[in-house]
Amino acid sequence: MRWFLCLCGFGISALAQDVSAPEWTEARVLETFSRSSLGASLDARMAAIEAQGRGRALVANPSINWSREGAGYTEFLQLEQALPITGRLRLLREAGRAATEVAGAGRELALWDARSTLRLAFYQLLAGQQRQASIALTIQTLEDVAKILRVREKEGEGSRYDRLRADREMVQLHADLRLAEAQVAQLRAQVNAFLPTPLVGRAAGKLEDATAKLDAEAVAAQAMMARAELRVLDRTVAAFKLEEQAAYKLRLPEPTLSAGMKRANVGTAPATYLGTLPNQPNFRNINDTSFVVGLNVALPTFNKGQFEVARFTAEQRAAISQRQLVSQRIRAEVAGAVESWQIRRAALDAYRAEQQQAGGELLRIARVAYQEGELGILELLDAIRVERQALLRLVDLEAAVKEARIEIDRVVGAEVQP
Repeated sequence: MRWFLCLCGFGISALAQDVSAPEWTEARVLETFSRSSLGASLDARMAAIEAQGRGRALVANPSINWSREGAGYTEFLQLEQALPITGRLRLLREAGRAATEVAGAGRELALWDARSTLRLAFYQLLAGQQRQASIALTIQTLEDVAKILRVREKEGEGSRYDRLRADREMVQLHADLRLAEAQVAQLRAQVNAFLPTPLVGRAAGKLEDATAKLDAEAVAAQAMMARAELRVLDRTVAAFKLEEQAAYKLRLPEPTLSAGMKRANVGTAPATYLGTLPNQPNFRNINDTSFVVGLNVALPTFNKGQFEVARFTAEQRAAISQRQLVSQRIRAEVAGAVESWQIRRAALDAYRAEQQQAGGELLRIARVAYQEGELGILELLDAIRVERQALLRLVDLEAAVKEARIEIDRVVGAEVQP
């Protein structure tokens, strides 16, 4: 029959696509994402934390003190400088570097989560496009059927009911196509939310996952090494340990050294008065200048840093406990993600095997039977609908497997290589 397009053997890769639209692959999307403002924002935050840590470890500024006493004339000019001899600044400097490493690991975690979400949105968009193309192809098939039915009705070889029923089925498919287009537009917006340059065109790629097998224990071991959250907590514990050691140093006073000059009146001496009265005795003041050195030591009587030590000790315990909880959660997430992927992959393989065996036999039977008058238009349309649903189900299963695979990469913190 020239009017019928047989869908048997039709694969997802052969779905109709708009070749005129530009294509965006996963690699291109991720490369564009790398230029987004998220990375710049996280870098700026990391730089701020680094500057804060370095500022805490600076030596205190020296001070200049000048004073003058009117009674007896005494004048001081002194320079004061705190002497960092306890090693507390060195510990604060190391703690600042540890805090910067914490920010760096947090940056990696934020970028990886955003990257995984972007990948998921991209493949959801790709699946949406394939569903849209499948519905559009079925509409084209029904349009060909309806065209022949109109000709047969006009020539008196077919019934008006058959043509009307095919038209009604086409109306339903057009509504499904509009909904699919709306979903694609929404998914494209989700992808564009991550990109500095909006995605214009079609997503290009394959939903099929080439991974054949994954070992849950090996994946969990890789996650324990790659997960940025664990590095964040490890460096957090190290930072709190250094802060605790620096707080202990508050028990040791750091002296303040002062040095300068003193100018003062040291007495009087007789002098000849050069005025109008001869031989009139007079006295003059004698001033002298000398060095002044002082040492100021604060006694750690009340504030010995005991509460800072207690605080950072508690922070360490909290971070260690948090790491244990995160490790437990990561293992559970990995086990769940791998199991979900295995179940979905098994379902996809079983469905493909069934499709390869059945193929388009149902559709071929319905076509021949309708041609010979053994089946009505409803049975033919039902066969077309079943074939379309099979194609859509295959897309859904492939998308589910791909989503599970991306989830494994997300919970591991790196792309898992089988």
